[in-house]
Amino acid sequence: MKKISLIVLTLCVSTALFAQETKPQLVTPMAVKTRFGIRAGANLANVRLNEFKPTEPDVNQKTSFHVGAFVNIPISPMFRFQPEVEYSGQGSKVSKYRLTDRATTAAYEQDLSYVNVPLMLQYMTKSGVMIEAGPQPGWLLNASQDGPGDTDTDNHTYFDKFNLSIGAGLGYLSRIGLGINARYNFGLTNTLEDDNGTSNNGPEVKNQVFQIGLVYQFGAGK
Repeated sequence: MKKISLIVLTLCVSTALFAQETKPQLVTPMAVKTRFGIRAGANLANVRLNEFKPTEPDVNQKTSFHVGAFVNIPISPMFRFQPEVEYSGQGSKVSKYRLTDRATTAAYEQDLSYVNVPLMLQYMTKSGVMIEAGPQPGWLLNASQDGPGDTDTDNHTYFDKFNLSIGAGLGYLSRIGLGINARYNFGLTNTLEDDNGTSNNGPEVKNQVFQIGLVYQFGAGK
């Protein structure tokens, strides 16, 4: 996954340099119209913990990826509405987690995968710079615990099927429709199922994901 992050970062830098070298006076303005597109890149995922007693585990960032499609709909010359559907790998690395009443600990990686539906309101400048924000409902596809050791356990029954986040980001879209995008998704709901799936009144685990990658809008260069 580190290789994925490096590749995405290299592509993003290349796109930014291309954008800086393009002379605005030599190109026509991009037509304001509805376009379909795709986005993909790296996820830097972690979780926020609350109400863990008596011992709260240590959590650390894990690397994964996102990929999806969107439709970009103009609602004014400067504002766009962009609903998306994407696959997103999330979760966290966990360490110093007490297994029993004794002082034994174990480290593992919690993998969570979602189908997310970001609903972004975007402000787009004439130069192609964009800022965005909006809600992101998501539905759990799979959950598995990788470790301790060589074990790999399906534990999706411990996690809520629905997840809600709020996303905010910024980016740049070039005249040919290729751009870069960075977005932070802040989890609002508890990912855990409590009391055999009947309530969420115990420990809280909430997603937080930083995404960076490329976007492409079809037909922008015509």
